Amino acid sequence: AKYSPYTFISPWPFGSRFYYAPVTANYAMEWRGGGYFLHDAPWRGYFGKGANYWHYDSKMGEDPGTHGCIDVPTPAMARIFSWATIGTTIQINP
Repeated sequence: AKYSPYTFISPWPFGSRFYYAPVTANYAMEWRGGGYFLHDAPWRGYFGKGANYWHYDSKMGEDPGTHGCIDVPTPAMARIFSWATIGTTIQINP
């Protein structure tokens, strides 16, 4: 699925260490059912290795990670979103 924009709402309750306030991505593509997305994350300051685990983020401070999504800087995600159709295979190399 492709959405623009898309608002993520935490499945964890307020008070959980994994809870996050609702955030809106400009571009989101669900790559696996159950809420796994490739999306931009304008609220993040760090992308790349280790961003899916607990880490320090320059914009967010202590961050629990991506919760299973693949976060991409907005300019790159805009290009991917406009290029890829639903069903396109996108390979991400570490």
